Amino acid sequence: MTGKIGPDDSYIIGLTTVEFADSIKKELGDPPDLVCRHFIVGKKLLNVFGKKRAVLMHLNGLADITILSETVVETLVRNPGLSVKELRTQVPHASINFRLTINDAVDDLLSGKAILYWDGVKGCLSLDTLSPPKRSIDEPSVETVTRGPRESFVESARDNVALVRLGLKTPALRICELSMGDLAKTTVFVLYVDGLVMPSMVQETLRRLKGKQVKRVVGQGTIARLLQESPYPLFPTTMITERPDKVSAGLLEGRVAVFADRTPFCVMVPSIFVEHLQSPEDYYEDTFLQTIIRGLRYVLLHLSIMGPALYVAITTYHQEMMPTDLLISLINQREVVPFPAVVEAAAMGFVFEGLREAGVRLPRPIGQAVSIVGGIVLGQAAITAGIVSPAMIIVVGLTAIASFTAPSQSLNTAQLVLRILFLLGAAVFGLYGVTVLYIFVLAHLTAMRSFGVPYFYPLAPTFKAGTADSFIVKPPEI
Repeated sequence: MTGKIGPDDSYIIGLTTVEFADSIKKELGDPPDLVCRHFIVGKKLLNVFGKKRAVLMHLNGLADITILSETVVETLVRNPGLSVKELRTQVPHASINFRLTINDAVDDLLSGKAILYWDGVKGCLSLDTLSPPKRSIDEPSVETVTRGPRESFVESARDNVALVRLGLKTPALRICELSMGDLAKTTVFVLYVDGLVMPSMVQETLRRLKGKQVKRVVGQGTIARLLQESPYPLFPTTMITERPDKVSAGLLEGRVAVFADRTPFCVMVPSIFVEHLQSPEDYYEDTFLQTIIRGLRYVLLHLSIMGPALYVAITTYHQEMMPTDLLISLINQREVVPFPAVVEAAAMGFVFEGLREAGVRLPRPIGQAVSIVGGIVLGQAAITAGIVSPAMIIVVGLTAIASFTAPSQSLNTAQLVLRILFLLGAAVFGLYGVTVLYIFVLAHLTAMRSFGVPYFYPLAPTFKAGTADSFIVKPPEI
């Protein structure tokens, strides 16, 4: 080799185009999708660098060949005497950077960029020609929309940032770009609104993202685990959403949003409990009606957690609390059931979770049929066989419906775990166990923090203006 890569085998110093291309191929393992196009440029480059060969490299399928042909190649063909500096200013291209190391050139290639190199030059040009296969912007599939913008994030982090910019047209929006992953690099964007967010919150977010070494970023789950307060939180201390309008509203409230490439979700911090029961539709509809619906969500959240537990506690230990006619009806139903109420509730809860998981994993048309038909057939068969009582089917069905009313899917894990704990407490101690567990849960919520913000804020500590919007829908423009 006539040139060298540098003292640490990284810096590009005086390599020929063949040596440069071989170095790139060696780093990537000579993949079949690596395109290397060697060509000869004009005399001016010959006079300046003493060489006249150049190489253009890109990964097939990631870089846009049309952009390369219409910008770099066409410019060099029409103006063969351009120097490197002149090329950077005259090529009609959105982004051109200068790279000094092989590692940087390889990282740019893997990011979908093209690399242009001449014989003998210290460094190479990196052209942003990323054009990977991607899907169009569709309606949200997890957080369904009744009224409001019918758009959701996609797998491209840059497109997601653009969606936020469309909904938040302010020059105060700040964007930080990071590269995470020791084994596989992933582009991560951190967004915040200058003047609304606390600087310490931005610094803490960047510290947590940069401070922990990860092999690769596995979607929004990796980002959420890096930002959450504890490794295994019962309640979510980060907000995960696929809706741009929700992110825009959160940024205007002083939050920090984090996007990772190849995932259609955004992670926002800090996150408090009440926002998991709020939906953007609350502010698109009539405030009076949405206030009633928001209050209904709080009631249904309690029902989804404590419904089976209250039924077991009352029917097992506190029959005197029921009207006589209802008590006689329940006793008649349970005469043929050989199991105690807690076993009934646990068995039917297990069946429901199995049906829900099957409905998610199966193809959508088949999954819906399995969930509906399976629930009806199994429930009726269980009643006919005398395994469970009709009242228990009603309780489990109401609990299942109530568990889907929370706008945030992040509460699903907390609801399931608490439902089991309350059921065990009711089976052993009755309503006393339910009451004690409820107090412990409230104490746990008030003790939690998300980036220093009390998790039960604005209820504890109490903030009058925020408390009103927690239960009553207050339009943000008022």
